[in-house]
Amino acid sequence: GKDIEVSFGELNIVDIDGVNYGKRKIPYQVVCNGDTSGMNGFMKVKLQGNGPDFGDGLLRTDNNNLAIKLLFQNTQQLKLNEWLNFYYPILPELHAVPIKRSGATLRGGDFSGSATLLVEVQ
Repeated sequence: GKDIEVSFGELNIVDIDGVNYGKRKIPYQVVCNGDTSGMNGFMKVKLQGNGPDFGDGLLRTDNNNLAIKLLFQNTQQLKLNEWLNFYYPILPELHAVPIKRSGATLRGGDFSGSATLLVEVQ
């Protein structure tokens, strides 16, 4: 596979709401090679990685008070390490949204996190 980078750019710490602020689309492609004649189009997607010690289904970053919430089709949470179904060749939109630990005061600076995007035929 190849790396997919999602840059959040400059964010205002106080505006991070875990809903829309800083939301970025995760760019990816799915190419099916070989004989796809028997394929019915039903596929599934999962982001595999490690979560923080707060928040269900989130992706950990190297800032203990900041995580990434993953969205499927812009509204539904794609919980880390859980499969969601889609119908190929219509690829679901995936988004990443920064979310902070409840009650935490964030400090400024760079942050990063990583996960593996898996797509399989059902």
